[in-house]
Amino acid sequence: MRLLKRLFARLRNLASRQSDDQRFLEEMEEHVSRQTEENLRSGVAPAEARRQAVLKFGAVEAIREQYHAEKSLPFVESIVQDVRYSLRILRKSWGFTSMAAISLALAIGANTTIFSVMKRLLLDRLEVPHAEQLRLLHWHGDKHTAVSNMWGITDNVAEGIAAASFSYPAFEQLRRDNHVLEDLFAFKNVGTMNATIDGNAQILQGELVSGNFFDHLQVQPQLGRPILPDDDRIGAPSVALISTELWRREFGSSPAVVGRTIKVNMAPVTIIGVAPSGFTGAESVQSSPDLFLPLSSQPLVEPRGKNGSLLGASSPQIWWLNVMGRARDGVADISAEAALDTSLSAVVR
Repeated sequence: MRLLKRLFARLRNLASRQSDDQRFLEEMEEHVSRQTEENLRSGVAPAEARRQAVLKFGAVEAIREQYHAEKSLPFVESIVQDVRYSLRILRKSWGFTSMAAISLALAIGANTTIFSVMKRLLLDRLEVPHAEQLRLLHWHGDKHTAVSNMWGITDNVAEGIAAASFSYPAFEQLRRDNHVLEDLFAFKNVGTMNATIDGNAQILQGELVSGNFFDHLQVQPQLGRPILPDDDRIGAPSVALISTELWRREFGSSPAVVGRTIKVNMAPVTIIGVAPSGFTGAESVQSSPDLFLPLSSQPLVEPRGKNGSLLGASSPQIWWLNVMGRARDGVADISAEAALDTSLSAVVR
């Protein structure tokens, strides 16, 4: 309680600093005057009497500083004095003040923009229901891992290789052996694709997806239907779901877009629906691909490998698919990881 009383007293003294200064100066002057009168009665000359009185009283500024240190909060007073001094300097130089304010505004704006971008890149979840349940599969192996051809990004590890890309046979085996996650689905952002719409050639962004992609992401098109497992059969007609942005830009948001045929890398593709606004696929939260096509269309729209196809057991050497699944209730991530690692070891080694 004593410490609190002292703190409140010092805060009160700080608030009434100016009036305290005046009273303190008046008290000091009264002491000096009394001592001067005593010196005069002793026969000392007036000028000398005043000088001796001041010397006896002591250094006025030192006594004043000690008084304030005991009665107030020196560090708070120092901050207030520094702020006042800074404001006086800035007021005298408007050019410097303006430049400082503009620099601060630009710096704060830049930092805000950078944070917004990084938040979008690293922190935001996919715009799908229950995104926290999604798990992207990632594997790593030692220097003996039998993976030599990668269509994707590998991670640098101390020894061996690591990536989030899988071959089509590996994806199929993981689906067969999976008992810990809900049914796995696959996708691959293939980047730019040449498209022809109403005779106009343009560059579009494309993503290949498995037939259960939209079902397990729990995403429904705003127009038409999603890509289904039947669309992902080898030899099935090529179809595509287009983004809302492409629908507005090239088709004027017309409902008649469903059933239209466009060419993607010279292959005819039938539009079956329009993805919901804001849906960006499963790889990124930054922007949406213009086209979603089934994996079965890969040999036609994005041929790779010896015979152009990365599907089936004939092309196990190219690892290119991203694989994702939803966590099941009651299954810990560590249990799922162990089970999937056991399934994967046979195809990685």
